[in-house]
Amino acid sequence: MLVYRGDDFSMSLVFKDINQDRIDITDWKISFTVKDKTYKSDADAKILIDVTTHTDPVQGETAITVPHALTDPLEGVYQYDLQYTTNTDVIRTFARGQIDFIDDVSRR
Repeated sequence: MLVYRGDDFSMSLVFKDINQDRIDITDWKISFTVKDKTYKSDADAKILIDVTTHTDPVQGETAITVPHALTDPLEGVYQYDLQYTTNTDVIRTFARGQIDFIDDVSRR
């Protein structure tokens, strides 16, 4: 994933079951975490966002929005993951990867 530092960005997510039917995510928590080192605690995360108010929870739709204030101090390659916690306390990491924050030209 590539993000310009100092920019806002968002991710729209749709949750589906194995049959591609949308899953009701009412009362779920979706977490987005960015760290420079994976072994560090969440208290040391560079970005830590929990979403509990979803775009259309019955249809499995949510969005994660990261404000520019959180991306502005970051530069270089970091590790991220996306995780959900269901209303029955099932926790699952469903995505993991690298996120690269690069300089933009405009710095106003």
